[in-house]
Amino acid sequence: MRAAGKRGTRRLLSVAAAVTLAAAASHAAAARGSVLLSSRTTAVAGLAMDGDEVAIADTAPTRVSLPFPPWSALERCDRVDLVDVRGGAPVRLSRNRPAYYCDGGAFGGTPRGESVALAGSRAFWIYRDPGNFLYQSLLTAAPGSAERTMIAATPAGADPDLGPFLGPVAASGTSLAYSTYRVTRTCRPTGECVFSPPRDTTLTLRGGRVALPAPGRIVASVDSGRAAVLLADGRAAVVTRRAPALIARGGPHTATSAAIAGRWLVTLAANRLWAYDAATARLHGSFPARGALHVDSWAGIAVYTTRRQIVAIRLSNGHRRLMQQVAPHRAFIGGAEVEAGGIVWATAPAQSTDRPLNLVWRLPLPSLR
Repeated sequence: MRAAGKRGTRRLLSVAAAVTLAAAASHAAAARGSVLLSSRTTAVAGLAMDGDEVAIADTAPTRVSLPFPPWSALERCDRVDLVDVRGGAPVRLSRNRPAYYCDGGAFGGTPRGESVALAGSRAFWIYRDPGNFLYQSLLTAAPGSAERTMIAATPAGADPDLGPFLGPVAASGTSLAYSTYRVTRTCRPTGECVFSPPRDTTLTLRGGRVALPAPGRIVASVDSGRAAVLLADGRAAVVTRRAPALIARGGPHTATSAAIAGRWLVTLAANRLWAYDAATARLHGSFPARGALHVDSWAGIAVYTTRRQIVAIRLSNGHRRLMQQVAPHRAFIGGAEVEAGGIVWATAPAQSTDRPLNLVWRLPLPSLR
């Protein structure tokens, strides 16, 4: 009877695993050659890739210590895992902190900016404290290196309404970039107050501050000591610590996403992908990219995502390939990163369920000539 019970248990576990895999496959309808890196019931809040390493961020129920009875509780806190696309178990980088530091908080800096970045195997992420989401911290951790705070959430003399605030963070190799900014407040006799767009924006790149040619909005990407920045007026710029900023010329002033890698600066604007020479900021060409929301670039290949598709384009000649498409009633694509290890992308369910599957996949690099 015991042997039969064990066989029955194993059979039930096998059935449960098969159901999970089948649900994952039907949920995303992954392209041929895709490898499932992560499956979780909480939404993926951020995704970053460098080489073969991937950082995945979400907000998940976590057992945390409390400085008062009952001394511990299950709270929703920031969770950052490191995954190697070549295989192996995920490595938890984030650590439990007292509940009042994380319960009910969220990832994020400036709207539409990236809240998690990866340089080698070291992750960086921006987390907003609970209650008043205006307080933000820049945290970092790596395997074998405990989580630490790089910038405290409440700098001395800060106004909780006016800043300074943290913008998005970007990293690659040995480069790290993030921005800080302030806002102004104008109050009317009726008591209604209006806040201005970000001002006094400063960019920190490789440990030193860099002046921006115009108010910054988003630090979009970083590569070899250069940062791609989206300015408040919709233009894109290449910023370094050693030379004046280069402002992209020839394209529209409505860029919503940008990436820099090697000789290329790419942006998304007006339903097209715009390719610039990163050394001169001169326009090389543009390609159709209807509905594109996010772009990344590596080794002369740009990868952009819409809510339903992932498309790869070779920038030198415009040759393209549809890498992934999901059915509208099943899922939508949350973003994609491209590096030497391939293309990593995340999906979220199109419809809410009791246990939604939020998946992270890896695709091999396309062969585009």
